[in-house]
Amino acid sequence: LKELAINPMLLSLIVIVQFVRKVIPDKRHVLYEECVKILIERRLADPKTQALYDKEMSSEDASVILREVALYMHKRKVKEIPRSDLEKIIIPKIADDLKMDSVKLTGKAVLKNIEARSQLLSEKGFDEWNRLVMAFSHLTFQEYLASVAFMAMAGEGGAKIASESILGLHLSDPDWWEEVALLYGAQLEGRERVRFAELLSQRQLA
Repeated sequence: LKELAINPMLLSLIVIVQFVRKVIPDKRHVLYEECVKILIERRLADPKTQALYDKEMSSEDASVILREVALYMHKRKVKEIPRSDLEKIIIPKIADDLKMDSVKLTGKAVLKNIEARSQLLSEKGFDEWNRLVMAFSHLTFQEYLASVAFMAMAGEGGAKIASESILGLHLSDPDWWEEVALLYGAQLEGRERVRFAELLSQRQLA
């Protein structure tokens, strides 16, 4: 509650989720998923506004870009990143690596679309080198979206590979990767969830 009290955006989103779903999800990853979808899909906006954003880039592509940016930042243990790096290097590389043929915009246009439609990434001022930097509106979104990136990895290469990757990162810096690991584990199902929880618990007790 203390965290929510000092983050009006997150608190407002939770209220909206309750309004839309009539109940607040009891699982954090489901709650964050709903918050992100409301923002990226502009779910409560009028159809004309939704179409305006989707004409340039679909909400699905925007989600993919955001999750990969979150993973990129979290792997580098940063909460802020130069806007110019996102526009010129990171976003174009993500689109190219994932063969996102539907993303025809420049990195600058992609970032502008995501920024305008969701405010999940926003400007936070200048760094010590006088570069304009951006950050997720709350670290929670960076952690959740990073966990979604690992889930995408699990879907492509198998949960074992994704789980081992995140467990290795967690071992290198438990405090920084704790939330990502927990959110990732919560999204797994059946034996994979049990296996991951056991391995994570062993690492925490070691």
